Amino acid sequence: MPARLRPNKLPRCAKSWPIIQVHSLSRICSEFQRTPSFPAVHPPAPLRQNLANRQNPASRRNRKGSPASSQKSCSILSPAQLLIMNRLFLPLIFAMLAASTQKTLSVDQSQDEAEIRNLVQTRQQEAWNQHDAKAYAALFTEDGDLVNVVGWWWKGRPQIEQKLTDAYIFVFRESTLTVNEVQVKFLTPEIAVAHTHWSMVGAKTPPNIPEPRQGIQTLTLQKQAGKWLISAFQNTNAVPETPFPKGPPNAPSAPSTTP
Repeated sequence: MPARLRPNKLPRCAKSWPIIQVHSLSRICSEFQRTPSFPAVHPPAPLRQNLANRQNPASRRNRKGSPASSQKSCSILSPAQLLIMNRLFLPLIFAMLAASTQKTLSVDQSQDEAEIRNLVQTRQQEAWNQHDAKAYAALFTEDGDLVNVVGWWWKGRPQIEQKLTDAYIFVFRESTLTVNEVQVKFLTPEIAVAHTHWSMVGAKTPPNIPEPRQGIQTLTLQKQAGKWLISAFQNTNAVPETPFPKGPPNAPSAPSTTP
């Protein structure tokens, strides 16, 4: 054996290693014995009581009858119950919404009808009787049409104003218009048709044109930017209605040839 590995040749400190190791192990063991043992892990008292109640069948039966648990169970609906409730209540909700919408539309339509009546009756009379061609043309849309009682067709607001300016110089200078009756029918919330019955006095028409004394206007009105205006205007002279003849007029009787 080499000299460096012989026991008698080992360092003095190396000879004492086993003694140090045994002493250290004994100290560790004694320290472990003096260390208090860890306490047993137990749940808190409220938790133990809850666990006991859950394991006790009688406690479960009592808990099922409690008001809180009944309220919780009643608040949960099955899909079949939800379907039944939807079938019962959804039609009622839709009916209430439809009634509310219809009421709102009725209120809005009443306001629109009042504006239309004011336009075709009050404002038309005022503009005509003041012989104000510009004010009368302002009742129309920019591209509005007017057909008068003799079928003259005026297209657009500028032409309507120009033609009435000429008419007020002499023919209608002393005329007075009265709108006696107005009926309004809505085609859409923004389009309406109105019929008016009117009468007039003071017109001085030439011999080839019948004097307008009474007639019916048909007006198509359009709501633009929240304002009602006349889009198309048709005027017609009216005569009292009579029954249609059922045949040709009776031929004059032939003169008698007897003496």
